[in-house]
Amino acid sequence: MNPAGVSPIHAVRRRACSGGLGAEEGTLTARCDDLADALTSEGVTATVTRAAGVPGGGVAPDATIDGPVVRITGVRPGELARHLRAQRPPVVVRVADDAAVVDLRTVDEADDATLVDRLITATQRATR
Repeated sequence: MNPAGVSPIHAVRRRACSGGLGAEEGTLTARCDDLADALTSEGVTATVTRAAGVPGGGVAPDATIDGPVVRITGVRPGELARHLRAQRPPVVVRVADDAAVVDLRTVDEADDATLVDRLITATQRATR
């Protein structure tokens, strides 16, 4: 138990659900639209599309969750991912089809503005 009387597992579950695993489709789509708009306004090529994510880091390899994601192109996606992982705390994106894919289901909504700043900085370093 931590000082607040909440076991770590429960705290993680609450944070994951508030971040988007339990979020409604409309909320996730709106957040993705806002992220893509913010990145585009800074010269980053970002679009909202749909993709299947794997819940639980692969614990259930046959299970997928389809939903909105932000696809970043016009950069070296592997380089972008490397720059983002090196930050503290790290930001993790998927690399697929020559793009970096940001899935907001794993990001607390309170962190969206920070995520925009980190993505802009990292894309400047990973531009082709």
